[in-house]
Amino acid sequence: MDLQTPTTFHVRSGATQAVLHDGGHEDGTDEVVEGSSTLRCKIQLDGFSRYEFGRNPCVMAGSSLVFLYSPPGETKRVITEPDTNERSITFVFPVSGDCLDDLDREDPEVNNVLSLFRDTTVFSHINVPGGLLHLARDIFSLNEGRHFQRILSLKLEELSCNVLDFFIHYHNGRSDVALGARERRQMAEVHKIITENISESYTLDFLSSQVGTNRTKLNQNFRATFGLSVFDFIRQTRMELANSLIRDGKHSITEIAEVCGYDHLSNFSSAFKTHFGRPPSALRQISA
Repeated sequence: MDLQTPTTFHVRSGATQAVLHDGGHEDGTDEVVEGSSTLRCKIQLDGFSRYEFGRNPCVMAGSSLVFLYSPPGETKRVITEPDTNERSITFVFPVSGDCLDDLDREDPEVNNVLSLFRDTTVFSHINVPGGLLHLARDIFSLNEGRHFQRILSLKLEELSCNVLDFFIHYHNGRSDVALGARERRQMAEVHKIITENISESYTLDFLSSQVGTNRTKLNQNFRATFGLSVFDFIRQTRMELANSLIRDGKHSITEIAEVCGYDHLSNFSSAFKTHFGRPPSALRQISA
């Protein structure tokens, strides 16, 4: 498919929208978006964008999955860098006090999730599950031949159902982890330790000993707080830093690899390509 500009399709009854983007942001964007009664799910296969709302900044780099609900009256800032290519599918699901899209209100799991939408921002930033990633890639690989619109509609409907199902089970799973004030302080301290010296090679034993917990609770509580495991968070933070430093152009790729905690350039290049879909040298050429 050739989608140089975002293209909107209607899914199922028409209440849900799917916005597909497969192209570049030549000039970049910087916009403030008012909150509304919709749940947005963005499956990003490639790209680099930044969200800011309240005190919760987030960078989407490479393949990422974001769920975001901002109630009316709240705002979020969405920034995409100039000369950035993006391939993504964003679903916009309507939310009201009685329903989320057209799901059965009598389902206990749906009821639990609906309790999240009470004049508060809901935000989750996680790795794209393999099943969703596969379905999204299938959509972008469709050929625009006979019955294209029909096949695309069915594919989008399938993906939207899987996205909602994942959202419900993910947030019901997280709701089982009720963190107390002490545990929240522990997770904030682990976050601080990692981000203040990202080049270090951390272990769960070391981090848990620093804050007075054990390995199992550390990983469980960290995921409940930040939506990623400890090591996924370290990997993502390193890649975001690497992306920023490469675009800045002041350091060699070897120096950037060392700053990001990689002893071998080949390991850094492999990790970067896995995360962003292209090697660091390609980004350096684009940014030059």
